[in-house]
Amino acid sequence: VDLAINLADSAVVLAELLPATDDAGGMLVAVAVLRLFRLFRILKVSINIPSVCAMRMTRDRRCRGALASSLQSIGLGTKLVLTLLWLNHLTCCLWFFIGKNGASDTGGSWLDTLPPSLTISYRDTSRLFQYTTSLHWSMTQMTPGSIQLVPQNSLETAFNVCCLFIGLFAGALLVSQLSARIVKVKLETQEQSARLAKLQIYLREHEVSWHLRDRVLDQIQHRLASVSRLTVKDVDLLGHLSLSLRRELNLECFGQHVMSHTLFHAWGVVEPALVEAMCLHAVELLCLAKDEDLFTSHTVPD
Repeated sequence: VDLAINLADSAVVLAELLPATDDAGGMLVAVAVLRLFRLFRILKVSINIPSVCAMRMTRDRRCRGALASSLQSIGLGTKLVLTLLWLNHLTCCLWFFIGKNGASDTGGSWLDTLPPSLTISYRDTSRLFQYTTSLHWSMTQMTPGSIQLVPQNSLETAFNVCCLFIGLFAGALLVSQLSARIVKVKLETQEQSARLAKLQIYLREHEVSWHLRDRVLDQIQHRLASVSRLTVKDVDLLGHLSLSLRRELNLECFGQHVMSHTLFHAWGVVEPALVEAMCLHAVELLCLAKDEDLFTSHTVPD
């Protein structure tokens, strides 16, 4: 088809170069007929559009999943950094307050010492320099960094020891928590990706159409992302309850729904034990996802 279209375009150029004769006019008519082959190209492209769109949607879906996982990891890291900065800000404010207003048994504080390569004390410097110096000192209590600033009295020394002790555990706890959550997110993402890849292989092996394949993948990903309510089967510890306490618990959870029916409400007034037994043996919580069928015609419900 492409060769015929190229030949037709070349023939048009030759016909325009020839004198205006009947032969040239007949050639133009023949070329016009050959140009109808362009319709086959349009048909070919229109046939491939669904496949191309489906491949692009699949690629975009994978990109969205990878982007969501990356953003979640970045969010955890940002949360850790902001938490550390907030703790260090509080620590540096306390350190500055102790140096300025705290009781001193030596007659001096860290504000009376001289900064490196300066001839004035910290007390005579600007507030910005005092704050950044205090923040630098507080960050060295939680990190391996160092600063040429030491306590000058007993109160500052005690506060320094407390900060070192707290920073030893706080820094390790926050870092370990971040590492554990990042590993958890990565493992969950890998597990979900493996399950989706297995599903795609299944659909491809059974030659499922692209349209139905996309609907299946979209619904599964939507339901995997949504959080459903817990049912009795999800809480295995309920199996350790005694029968009487389990009966009371089920009555508390499902009794209001059962008693909303007129017949069951009348039974509950006459025989409360019957409603308790019904809630224990005949009632089950079923959480339906979006677009899920509660029942269909000509089928026996579970």
